[in-house]
Amino acid sequence: MIDNLSAIIFLSISILLTVGAFYLMSITLRGLPEEKPWHPMVDGGVDSPEFKKYMKTVTRRVHPEMVDVEPGEELMGVTFEKKIVVIWKSTKLCNKG
Repeated sequence: MIDNLSAIIFLSISILLTVGAFYLMSITLRGLPEEKPWHPMVDGGVDSPEFKKYMKTVTRRVHPEMVDVEPGEELMGVTFEKKIVVIWKSTKLCNKG
């Protein structure tokens, strides 16, 4: 009796989970936009007014430390090349004899 009850409970839960999964997938597919999104290289290229408008739109905030930096201003650069400095000792200092 308990084996039959366990099987019925297992099958009913499996069926409910399967139906719920397909329900969630169908809601997601219905919510997708039907028109294709605008892409600058497909819809007119760089000369299109949409692309020019997109390029003029600021898409992110300026970092607080970069507020005073003007466009084209040179920023601090770092070079990681090793420079060999040779210091020659005088032979008179080395030979004390």
